[in-house]
Amino acid sequence: MSGDASDAAVTGVRYALNAASDRDAGTVRAAEIRFGHGGALFVDPLYFDGIRLQGRGAYDRWLAWEREEAAPPSAFGPIEDRTWTP
Repeated sequence: MSGDASDAAVTGVRYALNAASDRDAGTVRAAEIRFGHGGALFVDPLYFDGIRLQGRGAYDRWLAWEREEAAPPSAFGPIEDRTWTP
């Protein structure tokens, strides 16, 4: 990592929507922010102990659990996966 500003630049955001989400208001179920150095930050604001912050791979694990293993299914409907790139 060279430490210059381009390393910290956001290169993309993956985010999950459900029936309670409002894209216009910026409300999403969970998100993963990707950075120029290859790192990622997963944010789950509805985690039962508070806001969950994790690294690379956490979004994929969370999404798989929400779609395949969550029982009972979420009261807010199915998860829709989206990606934004600058």
